[in-house]
Amino acid sequence: MKLPTILSHRAQGFGYKENSIKAIKHTLRTKIKFIEIDVRLTKDNIYVLTHYPYYYDEHHNLIYIKDKTYNQQKDNLEKFENILPSLKKSNKTLLIDIKDYGAEQSLIKLIKKHKLQKQIIVVSWNLTILKKIHKLNKSLPLSFSFYPTTNILQKIKCNLINDFSLTNNCYTLNKPITDYDLKKGTTIGHFLSGIPNLKLLSINIPWYLATKRIVNQAKQRNIKINIFTINNKLTYNLSKNKADAIFTNKPRLFLK
Repeated sequence: MKLPTILSHRAQGFGYKENSIKAIKHTLRTKIKFIEIDVRLTKDNIYVLTHYPYYYDEHHNLIYIKDKTYNQQKDNLEKFENILPSLKKSNKTLLIDIKDYGAEQSLIKLIKKHKLQKQIIVVSWNLTILKKIHKLNKSLPLSFSFYPTTNILQKIKCNLINDFSLTNNCYTLNKPITDYDLKKGTTIGHFLSGIPNLKLLSINIPWYLATKRIVNQAKQRNIKINIFTINNKLTYNLSKNKADAIFTNKPRLFLK
């Protein structure tokens, strides 16, 4: 049996701050071949390394990254582009989880500038971002993160938990639709809408929602399944037969 590939989630697991240049550079020197990081946009559309849309400054003030330029907050944030030369020197693959919409063209320019087309997988929870990336560059592999649902009650519950005002993160696989930028609504068609006919390399779903039905539907569409977030041997053993890869904050636990 082929064991799932290990993905370092936010470049964690080796003693450095998550999503930091030090963490990424160190992980690039390990046996881990796939590293996932998060990026967000500043006011002047510079991609920075962070999962959260805000941080606290030295005076404990809450700062939203989107409200300031990169130069205004460069003491608190690290520029995404600064890690790309190190990635180029490695033979590793970087999964870039894009959190903010609006600068997809500049991201593709960065990837081309550093000649990293074969070492990048674009990840997002936002299908609009993936659609834009695909329109601009059809060769970049795409990976979609979401919470799978199989019926209307699960769909309603999932959307309520994740807040209707945010990006819809609850989808099915069994009923693709062509227009996935649906206007907000609560119709049955909306609740049961599936992942659209966008060519995906993989989907990223929670380990506890990786049902046999979802796994089979993904295989039928030739989509790989990445499962998150596996941090102990129990959940690993429960997931290893379903997953092509697993996200983990503790990669050393699974390195041979």
